[in-house]
Amino acid sequence: MFTEPVSGKDFFGRTEILEVLSKRVDALKFGYRQNVALTGQMLSGKSSVLRHFLECLNDTSIIPIYIEVIEEPFGSFADRFIATLLYNFFASEKVDVPKEMDSLLAKSRELVPRTTELIEKIRREHSQRHNNRAYRDLLDLTSVFREETGKPCIVILDEFHNLENLKLKNPFLQLGRIIMIQKSTMYIVSSSQRSRIRRILQEKLSLLFGNFEVIDVAGFNPETAKNFLKNNIAPLKISDYYLDYILNLTDKNPFYLNIIAKGLKDIAGTTGAERVNVQLIKECLRGILQSPTGILNLHFTNNIHFLLEGSLRKQCLSVLSVLSQGSYKGKDIAGLLKGKVRGLSGKLDFLTNIDLIFKCGVFYKIRDRFFEFWLKTVYFRKETSLVSDLQGTISDFLDLIESDIENYLIEYNKSTLERIKDLFQSFSGEIAEIGGKARKLPKFYNIEVLKYGGDRNYLMCKTQDRFWICQVKQEITDEMDLADFIQKDDGNFKDAVRKILIPLNGMERNALLLAKEKHIWVWNTDSVNLLFRLFQKQDFII
Repeated sequence: MFTEPVSGKDFFGRTEILEVLSKRVDALKFGYRQNVALTGQMLSGKSSVLRHFLECLNDTSIIPIYIEVIEEPFGSFADRFIATLLYNFFASEKVDVPKEMDSLLAKSRELVPRTTELIEKIRREHSQRHNNRAYRDLLDLTSVFREETGKPCIVILDEFHNLENLKLKNPFLQLGRIIMIQKSTMYIVSSSQRSRIRRILQEKLSLLFGNFEVIDVAGFNPETAKNFLKNNIAPLKISDYYLDYILNLTDKNPFYLNIIAKGLKDIAGTTGAERVNVQLIKECLRGILQSPTGILNLHFTNNIHFLLEGSLRKQCLSVLSVLSQGSYKGKDIAGLLKGKVRGLSGKLDFLTNIDLIFKCGVFYKIRDRFFEFWLKTVYFRKETSLVSDLQGTISDFLDLIESDIENYLIEYNKSTLERIKDLFQSFSGEIAEIGGKARKLPKFYNIEVLKYGGDRNYLMCKTQDRFWICQVKQEITDEMDLADFIQKDDGNFKDAVRKILIPLNGMERNALLLAKEKHIWVWNTDSVNLLFRLFQKQDFII
């Protein structure tokens, strides 16, 4: 119910990722192989991207092998790999063969005898319990197949990290050795555990790390997310501020947006509403998040029980309870827990490794914003309630949602400069990672807005004895804009020890290179939104 990928006419957006995959396939045909790794939180749409990519791959000169790696015996994994290779090969040759192993092997003996010989060796090794040998030969199968047929393969391993569960000796090391010599096979791997797949690529496949192009599959971009939600609630209408509220709450995750769209339409169908309003949003969120049978209430609850097993659960939930209220440093978490959790650093590492939380500089934060919202408004309120009062609980939840919408609209109505100023006023000497670099965020004692007309707006931020200057650009930033920022010579700018540029709608490459040369920090929209999250503020939806 939760993980079935979408494809075909139901697939939406992701054009940039699909274009990258298509380019890599075209390059493979000309002898250049670039492997790809897709990362992203659970239900971000990785499997949907892969399935849709396969549906659109109408090229019989390349054979795709899509395998969802699950916890199963090695023999089952090997049989699925072999059967997928043979079936897709026969389909490319327009040979009709049933999808069962005996029929596939009978036909393969006729058309690809060398490949079949290796397949039979693999199956024989498995029957003799020599699974490590069988695994090495299985990985080599695409090379033998390429030599025999002239057709290269694309091996797609969905939830790639689960190779560890096949009970093999060093499965990633063996894979890495094969990939290094296997130039005619392209690998696309994916994982919903971002930290884990990056660790596998950096440590266990260290020699190949640069050979994998890592693509993060996050929520939709704002424009796609808006179109997706509007299309899915039509003919129901929605105002921009309610649209932005929902996008912010869900982090533009297509799975969550689809569930909310269905909830809004169902309630509108029974009430006769023609436009989304506060009441409609409240009832929708109650139905999916707070109701005992709500789809996301069940999903998040099941996720907790699946990821947090046994004795770990209670102490990890204590950590999540604190983090659901905000972003905290390790020592602050320890103080709030008052000694309730033993080995706190180990629990934080564990939660980071399974991607429930992330660390940014000194901050720890729950990764999934909607999950965090559910923990705060539903799960922990229920767990700490002294009295079971169903009607009171529903009423409290609806009041929380209404308050949350009102607070969002207050931020929505502020100007861009006001929101950036509020953010800067929240800094107090913390260290955060921005654009891959650790940055200290000083405490500012005074922040002034400087307006020079048009799109030339600045913040002058004063610490105890120094000035920082920040320019916020609404339009795409080019070299001329940057030159103007660099050469500005009035007193405020000459005295600045740090210049920051925030190009909300992007920046030309030459301007970016010039900024780097002049040691100007460039914070794009993603960087600013990360800071907004760390300091408990709402994202820019641009």
